[in-house]
Amino acid sequence: MKRKIIITCICVVTVLLGILINRMADMDIENSKMKVPHNEKKADDRVEKLQEALEVDSEDDIVIDNIDKDVEDQAFTSLRYAAYTDDGFYVYDKSTNLISFVDKKTCKMLPLCSKPDCTHSYITCDAFYYSLQAIFAYDDKIYIAADDMETSTMCLYRLNKDGSERTLIKSLFAIENDTSYSFNFALHKGCLYMMSDTFDDKLHTEDDSVLYCYSLDSKDKKEILNHKGCNASIRIVNFDGNNMYLRVFNIKNPNGKIEEEIKYLCYNIKNETMTEINVQKGYDVTCCYDGRILAEYSEAEPPEYSITKYELHQLNIKKNNKDKIIYSNENFMFNHNCTDSKYQYLLIAKDEQRYLIVVSHDGKEVYRTDAKDYDMLIWSDKKDILLKSETTGKYALCNIKTGKIKEVCTR
Repeated sequence: MKRKIIITCICVVTVLLGILINRMADMDIENSKMKVPHNEKKADDRVEKLQEALEVDSEDDIVIDNIDKDVEDQAFTSLRYAAYTDDGFYVYDKSTNLISFVDKKTCKMLPLCSKPDCTHSYITCDAFYYSLQAIFAYDDKIYIAADDMETSTMCLYRLNKDGSERTLIKSLFAIENDTSYSFNFALHKGCLYMMSDTFDDKLHTEDDSVLYCYSLDSKDKKEILNHKGCNASIRIVNFDGNNMYLRVFNIKNPNGKIEEEIKYLCYNIKNETMTEINVQKGYDVTCCYDGRILAEYSEAEPPEYSITKYELHQLNIKKNNKDKIIYSNENFMFNHNCTDSKYQYLLIAKDEQRYLIVVSHDGKEVYRTDAKDYDMLIWSDKKDILLKSETTGKYALCNIKTGKIKEVCTR
């Protein structure tokens, strides 16, 4: 009797378990059905957001604030993979697609991610950005120009200084798959300036380079300059108050002989006037300020392209470009050369040694120090210079006053 009762109980339990399992499976199916519309809605919202961000209200109503909200924009390098705040530097690594923060006090570098227990190895990481083009620290926020992977659109994001609360604030440019582009960016007085180059490798075709201005506070967009020519490009040299100095480049091919054509322009962002600056051929303008131009002149010999003569010239725009050599050096090889609104930075190799030379804009050599294994200038805040070794991938901070170099720890 007892055996029959046990067998009956087992059968009942088995039936009940079967019913329970089937019910749980049904619930999973129902839940999955509920999730699908939610994901579709999220994708639709994303596309709608991008389309909304691409809409432009007006091309004539951009108001330029006369007061900077933060420090002036630096034209330190043509590649905007770094920015700085009082606390430290933000840098981007193209090999990992991650932004990291270098703390100046601790000399440590960590991924710019606010998520606990994140491995920083996937697109869900706060620090991950695909094909990042520029980083800006502005008005107590970080701004990022980068590709949106799903839509092939160049976008502008805003986030907190710890990497949290990433927000798409503007969709800048829709990228076509069969066209080659390059982008350069600058941010000044509440406006983002984007240079978009459309080009191919043919010497007999016209390429387009366009300089746009986007207001950060609205959807307003304005085209400032459209330059056409073979390998055409527009680059911002630097800002000086309301003046934006531009380098306009293209290649000519007269009678089969390739020649470079370069001119320099000054655009006033308040009254929207454009004037050409008379700069002698062979000079490369690095900085313009207070009516003066700093321009480099160098003679190089192949195959190593060691410099037989390097000169830093000062030209006075207000006095018919009166030329004055304020610094010179000879017989060295450039590794890297950058400028900010206060200093010229020369990373050179000379006599089988590598040196970092800092020169003020009046031509005085602030100091010269042994740069050891570092061959790249990343960014400066006029107090410290962030260096990098292309071979090892290591970073270091160099104090501008003392020349002392401290290696940055990655953990």
